[in-house]
Amino acid sequence: MGIETIENKSGFMTILGSCLPAIVPDDLDSLLHDEVLIDRRNKTPMEMDGYSYYLACKALEKAYQVDLGSEKKRIVDACVKRCKVCDGFWSHGAWTGSPKEIHMRFTSTAIRLLVEGYKDGLISDSGIVIKSMRKHLEFSEPIDSGIWFFHDSLELPSIGIEYPFKNIKNQVWGSSPTNMLVLNTHIDTLVTILFVLRSIKIHPDDKKFLVEKLAKGVDALKAVLKLNPSFAWKVFSLIDSQVRYFLFNTVANDVVFFKVIRKIIYKFYFPVRHLFRSKVPGFVFEDGYIERDISLGGKGYEYHFVNVWDLAKFIKEAGKSEHIQDKEFIDYCMNLVGNGINYAVSNPYWKYVLETTKKQGGAMEICESIIIMQQIEKSGEDDEHWKEAYDKICSLIPPSPALMGYDPLILDDTLQQSSSQRLSV
Repeated sequence: MGIETIENKSGFMTILGSCLPAIVPDDLDSLLHDEVLIDRRNKTPMEMDGYSYYLACKALEKAYQVDLGSEKKRIVDACVKRCKVCDGFWSHGAWTGSPKEIHMRFTSTAIRLLVEGYKDGLISDSGIVIKSMRKHLEFSEPIDSGIWFFHDSLELPSIGIEYPFKNIKNQVWGSSPTNMLVLNTHIDTLVTILFVLRSIKIHPDDKKFLVEKLAKGVDALKAVLKLNPSFAWKVFSLIDSQVRYFLFNTVANDVVFFKVIRKIIYKFYFPVRHLFRSKVPGFVFEDGYIERDISLGGKGYEYHFVNVWDLAKFIKEAGKSEHIQDKEFIDYCMNLVGNGINYAVSNPYWKYVLETTKKQGGAMEICESIIIMQQIEKSGEDDEHWKEAYDKICSLIPPSPALMGYDPLILDDTLQQSSSQRLSV
């Protein structure tokens, strides 16, 4: 499972965030620039790789009973230092270079990293976690059904920075025109709230605040995950399913005819698709595909399995929480995840997964989703089909920290085990 040698006690892993591989712990310097955690693809500040690398260190510690405390401390110290330098929160500037540009997926993982650091005794006061969590939740807005958590700070009109990518302003579900309604980041914030609530002792006032935000965020999630019942959506969903079928089925086909058809589709169909979804919204398609957002162009196909991954983690965390008791909704989410995995590992999307996996390691998120569902459901008719996909992905790219034996959102405590014991699905 990616271990180079038992003797040198290092591992070759896929670090989730950038999804680039790294040797742990030897490649730690590549994640830091002037002791700031960065995205190795563009060298801009980002906490996601640092969090994943920290979990990778934990996996190796459990596998080989080694001490990687100094490496973990360096990661945590970099996260805390950056937070203080940025006036008590983090900033990124990956698109605009502005310190006002903050990515909530990054800050969410930064908060979970701080929780890990606190549990490992590398941070003495959990107050920084709560303070950061409160600040993170400010990047949100009320919608008709509850609260929606933003993808980035540029969605706030008060920031005053034009969004750098083409998007369509909309007000579906009672959102503001600049809210892009990015599904995976909203779910990721819910997961982080649940994780914080179960991981550290919290003052009653702070707990009340987080529980209220959680409830409203879940209410919003329930509303937007419903299958759009309109006739217009049903027709669109059928057409879109066929378009995606063609695109994914020919993703690696360089025959001139297919290249021309793909070009026509992108030039003429997607602008119409883009506009339609800003008027007739929906995330869930009847074929199992889950869209990432409402406002952007719809070509980020890899976010289907990111959505599935985040939704699977939400289910896992909800099962450990006293604050989510809606079994019907959780069962509905489990059905979405199951259908989403089936879509991901079946042709023609599977061809897209295999093709893109050669360029990026994000497909490891499919494996983690399968692990979660196998733990929850124990067995099922899809297990063998899923196992084949799991094995194929693992043969193409190195494992993530969860597959190596440690991830508090993916594995049960009993499965935070040695990396030499491959998880069986």
